[in-house]
Amino acid sequence: MAPLHITHAEWRVAKTMRITLFAFGSRGDVQPHIALGVGLRAAGHSVRIVTHALFEPLITRLG
Repeated sequence: MAPLHITHAEWRVAKTMRITLFAFGSRGDVQPHIALGVGLRAAGHSVRIVTHALFEPLITRLG
């Protein structure tokens, strides 16, 4: 069997994940999850955050 050779771009696509974060509580409870989500998106992952509608403007503004 021939060795598997993939490019860096192909490897990066293969390593991406779809992630859902659940965050409940006050802003102090939710904000660290938002920061985590921003970092995960910057790393190329697809991120969703499930939380109270009160935080939607904050999440939308931060990306």
